[in-house]
Amino acid sequence: MSESSRFQSDLAKIIRAVVVLVLGGKCEKCHGTLLSVLEVDHVDGRDWSPRSMGSLKRALRYLDELESFLKTGTPRLRVLCRRCNAIDGANRGNHHIPDPPEYPKICDACGYVDCKCVLPF
Repeated sequence: MSESSRFQSDLAKIIRAVVVLVLGGKCEKCHGTLLSVLEVDHVDGRDWSPRSMGSLKRALRYLDELESFLKTGTPRLRVLCRRCNAIDGANRGNHHIPDPPEYPKICDACGYVDCKCVLPF
């Protein structure tokens, strides 16, 4: 990674941290405070793709949206932890969170999975 790229990456992390802290510094749902898992979430979704831009440009976009919020008082951004953000996205139809796996039934008599024992379980 070049020195310029490293600088841009570090600057993006700082800007993102400032945005998260100004927005309260904790997940709005579970109140988690670990900065490495906190994410900036758009309350009503966003009209741009974060994958279409680099981390610095994305962080600057969040900063612009935060400035707009501070001027107008209309909240467009909030802080959610990665887990709560995924759940919220799934509830809005944006993501899918799989159900926990169903474990196979193990026979109490023989110890095999899905056996054909005649012994009752």
